[in-house]
Amino acid sequence: AEMVRATAGPLRWYAWGILALGIDLILVRSYFSMKDALTPTLLEVLAFALQFGTIFLLKRAGVGHVSIAIGFTVSRCIKVALMFGLLKLKTGTLQWQRNLLFALKVGLAGIALGATTYFVSHFLSARVDTTGKLGQLLLLGAPALAGGMVYVLGILALRVGEVRAIIAMLRKRKELKASTENPDQK
Repeated sequence: AEMVRATAGPLRWYAWGILALGIDLILVRSYFSMKDALTPTLLEVLAFALQFGTIFLLKRAGVGHVSIAIGFTVSRCIKVALMFGLLKLKTGTLQWQRNLLFALKVGLAGIALGATTYFVSHFLSARVDTTGKLGQLLLLGAPALAGGMVYVLGILALRVGEVRAIIAMLRKRKELKASTENPDQK
């Protein structure tokens, strides 16, 4: 019980930090696509210093090992906020409404994925003999496959524009490949 409590505190903080880390990765790629590696690099140095300083101060205040998770999360969140602010200055807009709608749609599809994998896993765990490799593979693969299919169907049903653009691009690429392989066919 003590070990669970010792782990639960940092995990709560890391959960928020993981969200910021995911956004950070996307924003860094945005800067790189604009041929700006300096801004994210300088902000990473700042985030590291902030993380180290936060950990140091919280440890001295007696917070203990949770201070590492708090330092990580605080530094990531501040870095992401700064990156968003600087990106808005650089581009003039962040298209909040469009991006929030995208996040909502993908989030709903993600919830459907999670629910599907949960229910399929629980359904199969009571019915599949997991002592053999085939049963273990089924218990692992079936929920993942079902969840993946529900996710794809969800983003298609919710009309996520980026997915439609990818599908259109793949179709166009296939048509282009077919026309170059068969130049006489039009």
